[in-house]
Amino acid sequence: MDHQNRQRPDRSLINNRKQGLQSSLAAVAILLHSVLIILWWSTPAPLPPILGKLQIDINQASPQELSILPQVGPVLARRIVENRTRLGDFAEVRALDRVHGIGQQTLRQISPYCVAGLTPNTDQRE
Repeated sequence: MDHQNRQRPDRSLINNRKQGLQSSLAAVAILLHSVLIILWWSTPAPLPPILGKLQIDINQASPQELSILPQVGPVLARRIVENRTRLGDFAEVRALDRVHGIGQQTLRQISPYCVAGLTPNTDQRE
Protein backbone atom coordinates (compact mmCIF):
# COMPACT_ATOMS: atom_id res chain seq x y z
CA MET A 1 0.00 0.00 0.00
CA ASP A 2 2.90 2.33 0.62
CA HIS A 3 3.68 1.99 -3.00
CA GLN A 4 0.29 3.34 -3.99
CA ASN A 5 0.43 6.26 -1.55
CA ARG A 6 3.59 7.72 -3.08
CA GLN A 7 3.05 11.00 -4.84
CA ARG A 8 3.67 11.08 -8.51
CA PRO A 9 5.68 14.00 -9.85
CA ASP A 10 3.49 16.70 -11.30
CA ARG A 11 3.69 16.29 -15.09
CA SER A 12 3.01 19.98 -15.72
CA LEU A 13 6.01 20.91 -13.57
CA ILE A 14 8.23 18.53 -15.54
CA ASN A 15 6.90 19.87 -18.85
CA ASN A 16 7.48 23.47 -17.73
CA ARG A 17 11.07 22.69 -16.78
CA LYS A 18 11.59 20.89 -20.08
CA GLN A 19 10.22 23.85 -22.04
CA GLY A 20 12.37 26.26 -20.03
CA LEU A 21 15.47 24.22 -20.77
CA GLN A 22 14.59 24.02 -24.47
CA SER A 23 14.04 27.79 -24.59
CA SER A 24 17.38 28.41 -22.90
CA LEU A 25 19.18 26.09 -25.30
CA ALA A 26 17.52 27.78 -28.27
CA ALA A 27 18.58 31.22 -26.99
CA VAL A 28 22.18 30.04 -26.55
CA ALA A 29 22.19 28.54 -30.04
CA ILE A 30 20.89 31.81 -31.55
CA LEU A 31 23.46 33.83 -29.64
CA LEU A 32 26.31 31.54 -30.71
CA HIS A 33 25.11 31.66 -34.33
CA SER A 34 25.04 35.48 -34.22
CA VAL A 35 28.57 35.66 -32.81
CA LEU A 36 29.84 33.30 -35.51
CA ILE A 37 28.22 35.40 -38.24
CA ILE A 38 29.80 38.58 -36.84
CA LEU A 39 33.22 36.92 -36.68
CA TRP A 40 32.86 35.53 -40.20
CA TRP A 41 31.90 38.92 -41.68
CA SER A 42 34.60 40.82 -39.83
CA THR A 43 37.44 38.52 -40.90
CA PRO A 44 38.95 39.48 -44.26
CA ALA A 45 39.09 36.72 -46.81
CA PRO A 46 42.59 35.25 -47.09
CA LEU A 47 44.33 36.17 -50.30
CA PRO A 48 46.66 34.03 -52.35
CA PRO A 49 50.31 34.74 -51.40
CA ILE A 50 50.93 36.66 -54.63
CA LEU A 51 48.35 39.27 -53.59
CA GLY A 52 49.89 39.80 -50.16
CA LYS A 53 51.98 42.80 -51.28
CA LEU A 54 49.67 43.94 -54.04
CA GLN A 55 49.01 47.68 -54.36
CA ILE A 56 46.43 48.72 -56.92
CA ASP A 57 46.10 52.37 -57.89
CA ILE A 58 42.35 52.90 -57.77
CA ASN A 59 42.72 55.95 -60.03
CA GLN A 60 44.44 54.02 -62.82
CA ALA A 61 43.28 50.40 -62.55
CA SER A 62 41.05 48.76 -65.12
CA PRO A 63 37.90 46.87 -64.12
CA GLN A 64 39.82 43.61 -64.61
CA GLU A 65 42.55 44.73 -62.21
CA LEU A 66 40.08 45.97 -59.61
CA SER A 67 38.08 42.75 -59.73
CA ILE A 68 40.95 40.76 -58.18
CA LEU A 69 40.49 42.66 -54.91
CA PRO A 70 38.64 40.81 -52.13
CA GLN A 71 34.87 41.34 -52.25
CA VAL A 72 35.15 43.14 -55.63
CA GLY A 73 33.73 41.30 -58.59
CA PRO A 74 33.31 42.46 -62.19
CA VAL A 75 30.13 44.46 -61.51
CA LEU A 76 31.56 46.42 -58.59
CA ALA A 77 34.84 46.96 -60.46
CA ARG A 78 32.89 48.51 -63.35
CA ARG A 79 31.04 50.76 -60.90
CA ILE A 80 34.34 51.96 -59.47
CA VAL A 81 35.67 52.88 -62.92
CA GLU A 82 32.36 54.50 -63.96
CA ASN A 83 32.30 56.54 -60.74
CA ARG A 84 35.93 57.61 -61.28
CA THR A 85 35.15 58.63 -64.86
CA ARG A 86 32.03 60.58 -63.86
CA LEU A 87 33.26 62.28 -60.67
CA GLY A 88 37.04 62.31 -61.07
CA ASP A 89 39.88 60.60 -59.25
CA PHE A 90 39.59 59.38 -55.70
CA ALA A 91 41.55 61.66 -53.34
CA GLU A 92 42.11 58.75 -50.97
CA VAL A 93 41.19 55.09 -50.70
CA ARG A 94 38.40 55.89 -48.19
CA ALA A 95 36.68 57.89 -50.95
CA LEU A 96 35.70 54.57 -52.53
CA ASP A 97 32.71 54.64 -50.20
CA ARG A 98 31.06 57.00 -52.69
CA VAL A 99 30.65 53.98 -55.01
CA HIS A 100 27.34 52.15 -54.64
CA GLY A 101 28.05 48.73 -53.16
CA ILE A 102 31.16 49.68 -51.20
CA GLY A 103 30.46 49.96 -47.51
CA GLN A 104 32.70 49.96 -44.47
CA GLN A 105 33.10 46.18 -44.56
CA THR A 106 34.32 46.07 -48.16
CA LEU A 107 36.47 49.15 -47.63
CA ARG A 108 38.20 47.48 -44.67
CA GLN A 109 38.93 44.39 -46.73
CA ILE A 110 40.29 46.12 -49.82
CA SER A 111 42.13 49.07 -48.24
CA PRO A 112 45.39 47.18 -47.56
CA TYR A 113 45.70 46.50 -51.30
CA CYS A 114 44.76 49.94 -52.64
CA VAL A 115 46.42 53.30 -53.09
CA ALA A 116 45.03 56.51 -54.54
CA GLY A 117 47.87 57.47 -56.84
CA LEU A 118 51.19 55.71 -57.36
CA THR A 119 52.93 58.74 -58.76
CA PRO A 120 56.36 58.88 -57.17
CA ASN A 121 57.38 62.04 -55.39
CA THR A 122 59.51 63.96 -57.93
CA ASP A 123 59.97 67.00 -55.72
CA GLN A 124 63.79 67.38 -55.62
CA ARG A 125 64.09 70.29 -53.19
CA GLU A 126 67.46 70.66 -51.53
